[in-house]
Amino acid sequence: MINGGLTHLQYADDTLLMMGCDNELIRNMKFILYCFEWMSDLKINYHKSEVVVFGVEEERQQEIANMLNCKLGEFPWNYLGFPIRDKNLGVAHFSKIVEKMRKKLQPWKGKHLSSGGRLVLTNSSLSNMPIYIMGMFLLPETTHYKMDSVRSKFLWRGDETKFKYHMVRWENVCFPKDYSGLGVINTGRMNEDLLTKWVWRILENRECDPCVQLLRRKYLASKSFVTSTARRGEGSQF
Repeated sequence: MINGGLTHLQYADDTLLMMGCDNELIRNMKFILYCFEWMSDLKINYHKSEVVVFGVEEERQQEIANMLNCKLGEFPWNYLGFPIRDKNLGVAHFSKIVEKMRKKLQPWKGKHLSSGGRLVLTNSSLSNMPIYIMGMFLLPETTHYKMDSVRSKFLWRGDETKFKYHMVRWENVCFPKDYSGLGVINTGRMNEDLLTKWVWRILENRECDPCVQLLRRKYLASKSFVTSTARRGEGSQF
């Protein structure tokens, strides 16, 4: 992260490298990759790899891509299920999460499960599927509503084609068992809790954490965290 530029290098097997745009850093990285090939007897397919550069002019972007022997990529792109974009993400970018939860229900045959069995699957599988992405993004309320709809229908109906009344409000179902709830994860609150961990990481002054350094340079370059202004938006990153 030098001179306001950042380079992202992604290989065909979903290996992700992030570095600054300084020529010396790029040469050192290229040397490390050559050493890796020599020591492991493996070959990196640079033709199937791409580099995404932002914060610098287009001519400089192409120059960096040529130095790394990779094609020049562009936003948006996905990495390990994360939608990556240089602007705020909308509801449509998180629709795959809801579809993934619906597809998960197909082989379960919920109509043959007891209510206790559906509760176990809801807590152990459906509720945990969005945890990974919620640790990085503040999901839109619409996405939380759709995920709650999928979980509540499976919990109360089992078979989505058969209509059943929901006997208890979903907010009450998400209460802990000590408070007469079923202990199902409230994804909205969990999303906020997971993002709060980033606050702790920033305040802990982790100089060796590249993600913390990225956040500091982007949002806290000339001010401290306690004096920064909150900018809340749909699908916004921390």
